[in-house]
Amino acid sequence: TLQVRIKPDAPFVVLQFSTTDGSIVLPAVGGTFQLKKTATELSTVRAGQYFYNMDLHSATYPRRAFLSGEFTIIPNITT
Repeated sequence: TLQVRIKPDAPFVVLQFSTTDGSIVLPAVGGTFQLKKTATELSTVRAGQYFYNMDLHSATYPRRAFLSGEFTIIPNITT
């Protein structure tokens, strides 16, 4: 599960990605993964700075922190 928030400790989740709903796609081999959201899902996200954290877990694997960081969404880069 990967969650995006406006601040690391914010209670509100702006976006959530999961293998359960297909928004995180894991490869059969290799070390990359894809994050997928529709234009409609992303249309409510405003330009600004965001923070994310990703946890790994399964029925047999306990929840464990995997990735965290920040990114910026800049408006009107392309037309």
